[in-house]
Amino acid sequence: MQRIASILIALCIRSFIPVSLSAQTLTGVVFDRKNQEPVIGAHVYLDKSSWATVTNVEGRFEVKVNAFVYLPLVVSHVLYQTVTVSNPFTSLPDTIFVDEKENILDDVIVTTGRYSRKQLLRAFHDEFLGNSSGARSCIIENEDKIDIWYNESTHILSASCDEPVRIHNRFLGYRLYLTLSKFEVQYEFQQLGLGESIISIITSTWFEDLAPTNRRIANRRESVFKGSRIHFLRALSTNRLEEEKYWLSISTLKRDTLTFADCFTVIDSLGTKKIIVHERLEMDDKPTYAGRLYFGNLYVNRSSELSEFSSLLFYTNTFEVDALGYMSKHDILFSGYMGSLRIGDALPADYKSPR
Repeated sequence: MQRIASILIALCIRSFIPVSLSAQTLTGVVFDRKNQEPVIGAHVYLDKSSWATVTNVEGRFEVKVNAFVYLPLVVSHVLYQTVTVSNPFTSLPDTIFVDEKENILDDVIVTTGRYSRKQLLRAFHDEFLGNSSGARSCIIENEDKIDIWYNESTHILSASCDEPVRIHNRFLGYRLYLTLSKFEVQYEFQQLGLGESIISIITSTWFEDLAPTNRRIANRRESVFKGSRIHFLRALSTNRLEEEKYWLSISTLKRDTLTFADCFTVIDSLGTKKIIVHERLEMDDKPTYAGRLYFGNLYVNRSSELSEFSSLLFYTNTFEVDALGYMSKHDILFSGYMGSLRIGDALPADYKSPR
């Protein structure tokens, strides 16, 4: 079973210069904590989106957002530690202080491993980018800056990068700027890439649209979007699962199909949606994963060929979804097709499906 954790780092600010939220506009100023001077050229963005800007000569920024969303606000600069505000719509400080990166070299242990850097990078590509058409089209523009190693005792493949990883996805027409704080893949067996794997990723990302008017790429994006986790959650929160061709079941058989009303109730909640999972999805054996108890499970598919077959395990019987299809917490474990999607199939959180 595979698990991707998206966790981000923290963000601070100086007083007297206001940060405000008005009509979904996040504004503020970024200061160097030590020198008490404005930071110029820092990227400020809502994680996983294309909502981004750069601080000006006064360190000021303004990010316009068209909806309340459960996305952290991230500040990134090559000379400073990357930090984040977890709930910028409710708890954005007045002034953001950032700390310089410490120029400390880690101890380097040189070992003679059985795998070359080329082999390690191939495994990294498979686990991080995936194996789809989008993944195969990706070029990591600063791949030489990525440190990567494999521990044969623990079966863990690890990678890190001191600067944002720049990924050009030619298939989907985006450039991703990705702060990779942690990447680990633990394989079931000692051999690299062999057996089931558990993936742990700590990252923040913003998207640059390189092809906003390209129709062919627009069609590719829509094809990738349909059947994704965000597509499913948007359809779920708006009661459009049947219209979007999803069928639901508590078994792997289509003959056991359930309706939306069998499984969920959706309640409007101050610009977000509260989803209630019905008791008929509750699991009798009360399984746990990573120390958390599951409430229920559901099988989801969009294809009669079962190529988009997914399994959903609910940690809770209630969760909230914002207007973009993002949850306030990681309350669902996706496996199967939805769980297999990687960075190579990633779209920005503010992706708008054409109608």
